[in-house]
Amino acid sequence: MSDTKKATVAIVTKNNFLAQKITLASDKYQTHRYTHPKASYTEDLVLFDKDSFALQADGAKTISRHEPCDLKIPFALDAVEKLLIKERQSHTARLVIQNGYAVLDGKKISLSTHEFMLLRLLCEKRGEYASKEEILTNVWQGDSDPGIVNVYIHYLREKLESGGEKIILSKRAFGYKINTDILGGDEHAASL
Repeated sequence: MSDTKKATVAIVTKNNFLAQKITLASDKYQTHRYTHPKASYTEDLVLFDKDSFALQADGAKTISRHEPCDLKIPFALDAVEKLLIKERQSHTARLVIQNGYAVLDGKKISLSTHEFMLLRLLCEKRGEYASKEEILTNVWQGDSDPGIVNVYIHYLREKLESGGEKIILSKRAFGYKINTDILGGDEHAASL
């Protein structure tokens, strides 16, 4: 992991061998073992042994030899780290906007004033559509032709979607919205 703070993994299992195997790769993360299910965990990733317990912890990734699960036993040691990275990315904002520019996947993207205002509006809506009228009112204070919205959406798409991923979505009669996959969880909402 590239973070200075070590990631944490909770292992919820009665199986000593399983806990020890996961702990073997602990130079990359810190493990905590629990021998009974708990209501809430503070670790970055919770691995729940379905073979040890009938009830599953909410939001946990599952481990099992026999049942359908996220991590099938036996597994390679790097499989735990891959799950951890995937879990952290699902809660981390890939797009952050601040002070007139955007950062997408670590790359700074310069924006004009209107591009910035438009992107900020879409991020604030967090996946809800913004109509052309709403965009004109908020970005141009209603003082422009509706065609300008299409032009600036095109500019943003050129800057944000160079890798081929759809970031700004559109739907006829509804308007435009941001792909919420790049915003992360609510606690990681784009900085404004």
